[in-house]
Amino acid sequence: MKKFTTKTINHLVPKNVQSTLFSLVEKREIEYSRLFNKKPDYLSVFSLKILPNEIKIIFTQEDPEFNQIMTIKNSEYFAIDKIYIFRDDKSDDSFLTMLTPEEY
Repeated sequence: MKKFTTKTINHLVPKNVQSTLFSLVEKREIEYSRLFNKKPDYLSVFSLKILPNEIKIIFTQEDPEFNQIMTIKNSEYFAIDKIYIFRDDKSDDSFLTMLTPEEY
């Protein structure tokens, strides 16, 4: 699946965090599709709490309701507390776009 980021995300969010969030969405898509033979919600919301040396991530989707909480190691500070990733299936190739709520 192709992945895109906005300029804001690309400039402010460390690459390892971007990669982790994309991986979480892709894993969710695969698992949900395998279990239910359909795709989960097109919009994934990540609430972030930046802590010293780590980030607490709350991953949610609305339809069906989904919540996952995790912590990842990270030494780079950034000032974004929420990130969206949406899936676009309208073209022949599905793709994911990562953006801030203000860019949605």
